Amino acid sequence: MGKRSRGAAVGAVAVTTFGVGCSFLFNADGLSQGSNDGAIPIADGSPTESGNGSPGCVVTGPETCGPVITGENGVGKILVEGSRLAWMRGDVVRACQLSACEATAVTVVDSEGADIAVDSDGLFLGAVQSGGAGHIYRLSFDGGAPTEIGVGENITTVTTDVNGTLLATFRRLLSCPGRYNCGEFDGWPLIAPSAEAPFMAIAGTPTLVFWVTRGSLRSCPRTGCSGGTANVESTGLTDPRALTVDSKGVTFTDHGAGRVLRCPLAGCGSAPTVLAAQTPTAAPLGVASDGTRVVWANEGDGTVVECSVDGCDKPRVIAYVAAPRYIALSNNTVFVSASGSDTIYRIDR
Repeated sequence: MGKRSRGAAVGAVAVTTFGVGCSFLFNADGLSQGSNDGAIPIADGSPTESGNGSPGCVVTGPETCGPVITGENGVGKILVEGSRLAWMRGDVVRACQLSACEATAVTVVDSEGADIAVDSDGLFLGAVQSGGAGHIYRLSFDGGAPTEIGVGENITTVTTDVNGTLLATFRRLLSCPGRYNCGEFDGWPLIAPSAEAPFMAIAGTPTLVFWVTRGSLRSCPRTGCSGGTANVESTGLTDPRALTVDSKGVTFTDHGAGRVLRCPLAGCGSAPTVLAAQTPTAAPLGVASDGTRVVWANEGDGTVVECSVDGCDKPRVIAYVAAPRYIALSNNTVFVSASGSDTIYRIDR
């Protein structure tokens, strides 16, 4: 494909500036369970509706729960950064101010949004399909136009790692060589070749980049796979969907088997720890961690569950939500997207 100018302003992507002058762009083998053998039970409280729940979100303890925004048909991945919320709704990317989400919600990418991420400066990145190619855009909150920072083949996933490096998958897993001036993807350093695809979700640590693919969790050094071969961190997965990194480790969900698993930052050598071995019908999907607790959404049984990053005998159900999908954490607040009610909820302690 032809070259595109670096840092070119976006033409076809809708941009909206909020009243405060801020704009957005978004787009079982070898399992170790310690002393716990078999399935780990879930601590299931009695749903409480009096004063700390809403018709579509019922909490089990001292938390309160209510809608942030409703009517978001097909709501999926969500991200929170400071006072702002972004989410995927099918191929559309939406955003709002948390203080008044219903009133400030706007569509900021109306083309084929593929993924969203937050960079180390607290600004949102968007991955978009347009004109037969994949594009990554960055937008500051000063009302300026979004800027294209990378372009190339079809894009499926974008994230930033703990070092602030942009990682993306364009049939291959690559890292941006120039922070916000990445250029053509053909010039990006290769981490993992296309033979390792599909890259369902990716996350980076100081030394490794992890991804989930069909049946396994894999990793490679940040400098790239030696000989093009990835490290196999976990096999025998039924349908891994999501993963997250915190200061202590990597947590990932096995949607088809009902399990939530964890590896140390240095990798787990095909022996991840099982945080929760639920029934397959639980269908865990989105997961997030703040370094103290892990919270995940069980899409199948309609629960939002938490566990210590160090493990727990009984992960606790903190809320019942119709078809919860993805999770975002901000201090003591859990945000969850619920496709069963087309709503994003917040659960506060």
